[in-house]
Amino acid sequence: MTPDLLLAAATTTADPSSPELTWAQQNPELMLIFLVGFIFLLYYTLISAPQRRQQQERQKMLTTLHRGDRIVTIGGIHGKVVKTDDEAKIVTVQVAKGVEIDFSHAAISSVTRASEAKEGE
Repeated sequence: MTPDLLLAAATTTADPSSPELTWAQQNPELMLIFLVGFIFLLYYTLISAPQRRQQQERQKMLTTLHRGDRIVTIGGIHGKVVKTDDEAKIVTVQVAKGVEIDFSHAAISSVTRASEAKEGE
């Protein structure tokens, strides 16, 4: 093909009612809507839903905290729950005999229930 023929082929616009065009070429707005919908669905299934599920499990863990449960804080401190204050969201933890520290709920990383700890011993 000569350069003139290539230029002519590239600059000609096809008729939208032409049967050679696909639906995506005929309706670019519709293709954009499908693409945005697909990206939203992908975001929801891969990021949003698992994160929400993990947050609900963590909230349940913190609301069911009881005296005697063993905890680990995000700082790595291990201790035993002595007292909980759900309104102030504070947990008093015994880290050694006679040593009690107050932590906020947000500082708790993991919980081992008192019943689970007795079974493991």
